[in-house]
Amino acid sequence: MAKSAGLALLLAGLALGPGLWIAGRYFSGQPVADHPLHFAAGPDGRAVAEARFTLSAGDLPAAVVVQATASHGPAVRPADLPGDRWDALLARDGRTVREQTLHLQSHTLEATPALVFKEALPIDAAQGGGDYTLRIALPFEPRLTLESARVTVRANVRVTHPAWLAAGLALAAAGVVLLVRR
Repeated sequence: MAKSAGLALLLAGLALGPGLWIAGRYFSGQPVADHPLHFAAGPDGRAVAEARFTLSAGDLPAAVVVQATASHGPAVRPADLPGDRWDALLARDGRTVREQTLHLQSHTLEATPALVFKEALPIDAAQGGGDYTLRIALPFEPRLTLESARVTVRANVRVTHPAWLAAGLALAAAGVVLLVRR
């Protein structure tokens, strides 16, 4: 009985906490802009891409979702799996509103044909509407081979309150305790 209750708590907690957070950030709202990213050499020698879009105050909160497909050859050691860090800068009307590092990390030793990475940069209602520019800079020596990248801007996303995430994680932890208890 404790095992089935533990499994139910674990699944409910994962759906309530991380599930709502992921759904709100990546899938809620409606797409208002979609741009492929084309990287070219920037002034400092790193590959850089930009995407421009406009959001009205009625579009907020929003999320700028960056999706990339990359591959790599075989890794030499499990402790040295290939990965890259992209520097993202989001500006509204020429003023920086968010800087974020995007992490693209492989979890496999084998050579991969394609790995999909996805991260979101939130835009709060307090940021206000205006003309936005997202600038992404790749590392000087990328370890992943970039196949493609794109930016999708989602307007009117559902923001999950942190209390829901905490409650979901607490339920999941309680479920794990019931599952491992003898």
